[in-house]
Amino acid sequence: MAKKHSDVVAERHQDSRECAVGLVEHLRAGGELMPSRARTVNLDIGEVEYAQLEAFGARWFGLDQAVWESRTFIAGGMLMAALTATASAVGNAARKRAARAEAAAQWRPLGWMPVVVTSHRLVVFHEGVWQSVWYSAVRQVIPEPGGDGLQILFERDDPYRLTGAHVPFLAVVLVHLLYGEVFDLAPSLEPAAR
Repeated sequence: MAKKHSDVVAERHQDSRECAVGLVEHLRAGGELMPSRARTVNLDIGEVEYAQLEAFGARWFGLDQAVWESRTFIAGGMLMAALTATASAVGNAARKRAARAEAAAQWRPLGWMPVVVTSHRLVVFHEGVWQSVWYSAVRQVIPEPGGDGLQILFERDDPYRLTGAHVPFLAVVLVHLLYGEVFDLAPSLEPAAR
């Protein structure tokens, strides 16, 4: 009998979590990150590729301006004209509030993207172009509770948020590369006893 798609996704997700836990154990035992056998992107001299994975990306930013359509409808005699004008004003105010809320700073999805992890940078494929996220520009890496999310804060740029099954592994690698530490995975990431 064929497996359901959701079962396959759940198995891959668990495999990824187990891989992250295995990497933590390897690093705690004094092991080093292992270079990837495949090269996905061009590397600088001395740069090492460690992994290729996929994550869902988002960026925290606001829009430059709020745009809404103002509408006015007036009909009937004096009383009806006053009522329809008031209703139009209320509707315009609601559209203006909704437009301002939409323009406010928030996580804006970038979509699923391949991510290459190297010794010097993350390289993400977005909108048809490989783009480098240099570690020298990273101010802080914040793994999210539950383990499937990771925020990357920068000195002078909008933050990234990466989510997905491979993000626990990515968190372990980034914390090790940026801080020289072994990321203490949340208990929810520990593989279930069998």
